[in-house]
Amino acid sequence: MITTAELRLRLARLSGCPGLYRAAVLRYNGGMIKLILLSILSLLAAGCNRPPQANLPANTGTATVVAPRVISASQARRMMTELDEFVLIDVRTPGEFAGGRIAGAINVPVNEIGSRAAAVIPGPDTAVLLYCRSGNRSAQAARTLSRMGYTRVFDFGGILSWPYGTVR
Repeated sequence: MITTAELRLRLARLSGCPGLYRAAVLRYNGGMIKLILLSILSLLAAGCNRPPQANLPANTGTATVVAPRVISASQARRMMTELDEFVLIDVRTPGEFAGGRIAGAINVPVNEIGSRAAAVIPGPDTAVLLYCRSGNRSAQAARTLSRMGYTRVFDFGGILSWPYGTVR
């Protein structure tokens, strides 16, 4: 037979709230009842202090992270010709962008991708094609966008391996 204290402890553990679990452990171990009750009430009122799911695009309603996909330059080119809607983002610096870019690209430096994504990407399901100079910054930007809730993120590496020409 399970005691009331053991039941409280199990429920607290199942709740996923570490603070509630600690409070139940204290109660189980004979801690002060008033302190325990105040702790439990404050944790319940604060929602266990779980951080909000910030930076999700407005219409997702989910915290599921879809991993970005690494594709080749030829796959990216094919997507650019076949898709009706996509955003092509160059995550290099403005100076690098001015020196040559892929036609149709917009410049959002990697260090600004988190703050500017919502302004340049119409929705969380819009295809986003990313590139930089060699592939490092585009991979970083792809991870950031995926964590933000964008579900169709494609990293095709660097402009150095883009064989289809550039514009200034």
